Amino acid sequence: MGDPNNMEELQRRLQEALQNVDKERQRAEASEQQTQPTTLDEYITGCHSLVFSNFNIELNRKLTSKGPITNPRNKWCPTNLQPWPDFLQQQRITFGTLYDTFPTDRRVFEN
Repeated sequence: MGDPNNMEELQRRLQEALQNVDKERQRAEASEQQTQPTTLDEYITGCHSLVFSNFNIELNRKLTSKGPITNPRNKWCPTNLQPWPDFLQQQRITFGTLYDTFPTDRRVFEN
């Protein structure tokens, strides 16, 4: 280690300490942001980006399952699919209720 009275060494140490303080501050901010509750908009966006947008269908048969199809006996599964003509209206009503209950500025959802 160099002479502590050396001005260049002191400046280097100071710069290093300031960088360490800045890194620690950034780490603390990132940690706080990851653990703080989210707003309804942030929660919905997170669900969409982390869950729903990752669904995909594998088209390459070499990468798909070669085993037998799972037997749905004694399992819950739809027996038929039907059109849902008023889906958008129902969705608007549901989201309206959610936004009335959880205003966009309230952080109430776990991150």
